[in-house]
Amino acid sequence: KLKVVGKSNETGTTITFWPDPEIFPKLDFDYKILETRFREIVFLNAGLRITLVDENKNKKEEFFASGGIIEFVKWLNKSKEVFHKPIYFKKEVDHTIIEVSIQYNKGYQENIFGFINTINTVEGGT
Repeated sequence: KLKVVGKSNETGTTITFWPDPEIFPKLDFDYKILETRFREIVFLNAGLRITLVDENKNKKEEFFASGGIIEFVKWLNKSKEVFHKPIYFKKEVDHTIIEVSIQYNKGYQENIFGFINTINTVEGGT
């Protein structure tokens, strides 16, 4: 049960993950995978801040994106020559919110990302 303990200007939730060695016998996490996933999560949840700390390597990285998927598209194209500003729309249909952002660049490779409830549907999905 939560109880009020005082006033503060700070808000948010801190989650610290300590892996159970019985469940995770190999305690070696791939920083790059976590970095990619946390970056996606903050782009998909505008205003969310995630801090990734690797105490073994004394490495700390903060992820924050106030611009949502528009900022994600800009980040994906940051090193490319683009034709226009990102196109964006958001629509709610039957209590389901759909967001789309598109930006064409002069590259030859397309990048199409789909997410459902912040889960990447790289292998498809329904």
